[in-house]
Amino acid sequence: MSNSYGAGVARLHVLRTSWQRPGVQRAVHDGLTLVGLAVLLLLVLWSPGSDARAYWSFSPAQPYSGLEGDSGVFMYSPVAALVSLPFHVLPFNAFRLLMIGVDMSCLVYLAGPWALAMLALYPVTLDVSAGNVHLLLAVAIVLGFRYPAAWAFLLLTKVTPGVGLLWFAVRREWRSLAIALGVTAALVLVSLIVTPGWWGTWIATLRESSNCSTACPVGPVLLPIPVPPRLIAAALIVSWGAWTDRRWTVPVAAMLALPVVWWMSLPMLLAIIPLERGGQAPSSPTAPGIRRPFWHIIERYRRGQPQTALTRTPPPPHA
Repeated sequence: MSNSYGAGVARLHVLRTSWQRPGVQRAVHDGLTLVGLAVLLLLVLWSPGSDARAYWSFSPAQPYSGLEGDSGVFMYSPVAALVSLPFHVLPFNAFRLLMIGVDMSCLVYLAGPWALAMLALYPVTLDVSAGNVHLLLAVAIVLGFRYPAAWAFLLLTKVTPGVGLLWFAVRREWRSLAIALGVTAALVLVSLIVTPGWWGTWIATLRESSNCSTACPVGPVLLPIPVPPRLIAAALIVSWGAWTDRRWTVPVAAMLALPVVWWMSLPMLLAIIPLERGGQAPSSPTAPGIRRPFWHIIERYRRGQPQTALTRTPPPPHA
């Protein structure tokens, strides 16, 4: 058991050493970027934009005319519906290309020079092709640590990823929590004045769509688990992360708490990249990547200190 564990650690160390060579990183980056360019060209020339069509085509008279998982059905809050309405004047193809541009901007923010390379990953391509908002959710999570008002976007679109606000509650950052909830409440109030009838219909639609978390008519879901147990797990994850100062737990918990977790939901995890780099995307293909505490465990094991590998260094006492 000990020998096999040591061999595994040694292999991981070899992989790490190989990856840290600038030539290897550059080759991987350039290869994936070429694939990403080809994918982007295909997306521009042809992509279904199924979710983008839902944002573009709903009827102002009755925006909620279907259930979660039905093709082309708008499911976001009346606030999101009001924001989407001005884009209805565009031809659909123009709106589809606009959504691709927005998604690519999000990828640049999250992954820096690796943005095009990310398109080589199937879940990212799927999300950009559909024109969904998962990449926007990832950006909102990153921005939300500095600008808590960004959390209104999560609360007024997918709703349940708002469990990430427990970060502020556990850490007693009451001002940030108040800003996030206050901005959301203000937007809701405005929409209630403008379109009071939409809210009741939207809430009723959400209730009727609760079964889609385990089975949807448009295809298989990634995590066929009902929302309540996933919400509990997400709350525990983000609470632990807030208590131990691990920001990466917030996008993990937010994705887990989505009403439906599709394959295209996985790009939300790209928020981990800037969060682990202090809010910055990688500056170059050869720049240091995400901080990896696990590598310190490997180094300690190689130095003959496996018993302290999982011990966290306590913070210095306050003067």
